[in-house]
Amino acid sequence: MGKPVLYLPLFYHNQIQSKDNYPFWVNKEGLVRYFIPGPAQSTVFTQVSPFDDHSIHRMEGGVFEGANREDFSDAQVLHTVKRINGPCYHTANTNNHKAFRYFRFVSARGGSCDIAEIEFYSSSGEKLQGTVIGTTETRFNDPSVSREKAFDGDPTTSFIAANDQSWTGLDMGQPATVPRIRYFPRVEGWGVYEGQVYELFYWDGNQWLSAGKKKADSHYLVYDVPSQVICFLKNITKDRSFFARCYTEDGVQKWLVN
Repeated sequence: MGKPVLYLPLFYHNQIQSKDNYPFWVNKEGLVRYFIPGPAQSTVFTQVSPFDDHSIHRMEGGVFEGANREDFSDAQVLHTVKRINGPCYHTANTNNHKAFRYFRFVSARGGSCDIAEIEFYSSSGEKLQGTVIGTTETRFNDPSVSREKAFDGDPTTSFIAANDQSWTGLDMGQPATVPRIRYFPRVEGWGVYEGQVYELFYWDGNQWLSAGKKKADSHYLVYDVPSQVICFLKNITKDRSFFARCYTEDGVQKWLVN
């Protein structure tokens, strides 16, 4: 047996597949752990895949600015991104009541303007629309990571500029006040995202069962499933899944990694 590996022992009799034992995990030290379903409990799921995506921190140090001149020579800083707390939407209250026509996000050095989503909101809570402006050069001249991706409403797509200290934003057409900004860092699309539909599957000891489909209204989902079971979360909207690499323990999703 290779290590580390998850095993699900099965056998065939008269062309019928049956389970021989509970799933077990062999880590790189050769230690074996069995996954025997326990009592059901509310469990939080946040990821489809066990990604470790450092790109989410590339927004840190960047700034959001407002201006009334197209060249931003009169720019005022509305918000500085100090800390990204994971692959989720972040909200900033600008505490600025001055009206500007142009708004943008300016990347910090080394950030390449990596950003998935930007949303500017009016004092009435309306999401403002405008013409996308900013840096046009993308990484590897790839049109799939153009500046428009930061405003397409899909957190699984991103703008990735070719150079440091690049920027993207909106021309509102006329001055507007923006007391609130919402933004999402660049990720690889394996998290849980608002508005997308997911389905959780788990091994009950005999077969794969569905715990149901859910539409996410935040960056996590909660399912009532047995503890200590092997499972996998599928993104139905994007048709993405990472088969049987997570399990449930202490009410949270954990990953079979060493």
